[in-house]
Amino acid sequence: MIQSFRDRLQGIFAVGLVVLISIPFVLFGVESLFAPSNTGGQVAEVNGEKITELELNRAVQLRRQQIIGRLGDQVPEQLISAEALRQPVLDQLILQKAEVQEGKSSRLAVDKATLDKILTEQVAFQQDGQFSPQLYRSMLAQLNYTPSSYKQVLTDELIGDQLRAGIGLSSFSTEGEVVDTLLRAGQTRDFYYVTLGRDSFSEGAAPTAEQVQAHYDAKQAQYMGPEKVKVEYINLDAKALASADDVSEDEALAQYQQDIKVFEGTERRRIAHILVEDLGDGADADKVSSIAQRLGAGDDFAAVAKELSEDIATADSGGDLGFSSGDSFPAAVEEAIKTMSVGAVSEAVVSEYGTHFVKLLELDKPEPPSFAESKAEIVNKLVDQKGLQRFDELVLELEELAYNADDLSVVAEPLGLTLQSSDWLARGQAQGVLANSKVMAAIFSDEVLKERASSEPIELGDAQQVVVRVTDYQAPAVKPLAEVEPQIVASLTAKTIVERQQQAAAKLQQAAEQGASLEDLAKVDSYPWEVVIQSRRDNFQVDRQLLESVFSQRSKTLPAMNTVALANGDLVLVQLNKISELDPASIAAGEKAPVAKQLEQQQAMAQYGAFQAQLKAEMDSQVF
Repeated sequence: MIQSFRDRLQGIFAVGLVVLISIPFVLFGVESLFAPSNTGGQVAEVNGEKITELELNRAVQLRRQQIIGRLGDQVPEQLISAEALRQPVLDQLILQKAEVQEGKSSRLAVDKATLDKILTEQVAFQQDGQFSPQLYRSMLAQLNYTPSSYKQVLTDELIGDQLRAGIGLSSFSTEGEVVDTLLRAGQTRDFYYVTLGRDSFSEGAAPTAEQVQAHYDAKQAQYMGPEKVKVEYINLDAKALASADDVSEDEALAQYQQDIKVFEGTERRRIAHILVEDLGDGADADKVSSIAQRLGAGDDFAAVAKELSEDIATADSGGDLGFSSGDSFPAAVEEAIKTMSVGAVSEAVVSEYGTHFVKLLELDKPEPPSFAESKAEIVNKLVDQKGLQRFDELVLELEELAYNADDLSVVAEPLGLTLQSSDWLARGQAQGVLANSKVMAAIFSDEVLKERASSEPIELGDAQQVVVRVTDYQAPAVKPLAEVEPQIVASLTAKTIVERQQQAAAKLQQAAEQGASLEDLAKVDSYPWEVVIQSRRDNFQVDRQLLESVFSQRSKTLPAMNTVALANGDLVLVQLNKISELDPASIAAGEKAPVAKQLEQQQAMAQYGAFQAQLKAEMDSQVF
């Protein structure tokens, strides 16, 4: 099954894959695929393989652009912020990593010729309809990719595609399933229906003041308000304990002088390489030896790269891979170039991509920024330091003074802090720092609520503590009638309208069951009346809720009556008159194929979902 998919990875099927992979480039531009970042930190591990911050940032940016592409640029920022997208995107990356690992363990792979074909046919890397190595190389360099690392990303994506396609190819449908589906789809029903519109029964449906009062008196338990409190509190927050005014020019300059003494900017190295890929047939050893001899004899590195390098994207440009900050090239290559001088050529370096000969073309050593460029950042850092220092000085005093304090003003004043007070608040109805779950739990604890003691300092972070005390209490009480009257009026009005609709429907149904024409009955009271003949399940001209009700009716005798309450408040009286079944003998062979394919796709989706669930259950994943 999987082998059949491999065999199909040629011709028109390969072109289809190219189109699929090119979609993000075409829709969003190559920049949207990869958020520029030099961060190589590990954010997760899946069965021993890491997912880096760089991978996550790229995926988050892509998801953001996809959402904007679908919904437009007016999407609320909170829905597409990095914070909102980070966790769901990371979950997806973890699952994708596990899928690729499963594919590789099943010996799925992509051969070099297929990979090169896909790369050279991507529209994003073409100029005038032809693959451009310069364009390809420059794009990847801007995005902190090397051709080798990008090939690996693309290879993993294709392996995942093979795995999913393999699962799909295992799906099948039986003749009985196909016929049964066609019979269900081909069944038709004839029915009449009368619409008892909500508006037609709303006149005079509003309750009187006496009815509202009676309902309120009888149902007071439904209108109980929550217990409420008023509190006073002290918020000791390091961020509020210092400002830019507390930092002098001399302090900022002194910090700058200290910083530039230990300044270590990120060095970038630009290299070229000659790559010989290991195909497992031993032929690469002779080629590696030949390249080593020619370079040792002084042959021009760029000329040898153009002639013999198997990296199609860089060969024509002398093997130029662009810059790395230490994490863009394979680890073995990064290690080799650390001690090289500009213009030097390495011995053979072996990585997971093959054997490299590397030349260091350029070394970029950054200069420290000026004081003017750094001042704002330095001031912010010093403000944070002063705030933390002041916080450390106050935190122990806060704990001592707040212990058994009957009035938090005697705590706030000596510490130079602001005592704040709240209006009435209930559980889950506070704002700001009081809305924090830890603070809310303390407020409604027995010690603070019943004994009226001051809380212990509540830690909300490494540099924020809150002390709170209840100053007033309001027990749960029935809400005033004026507050809940609109709710009661709406409820009683809706109830009256529904009762009127049901009474009218029952009257119509009784008359119809006694032999009267439903059409004539509807005309008497000017109700909207519709006749539907030979309706299928996919009749989009009939309300979906109504149609589902009609096709769910099971009755041995026809006509059969039923009522359906629609979401818009209308009540519909339906008379089902005829059910017409499709003759199995009338089903043409040509009708079965697309239905079989649809059933197989549905089964494939279900199988893939089960496969993912199993992967999640079995994989060893860790988030850092």
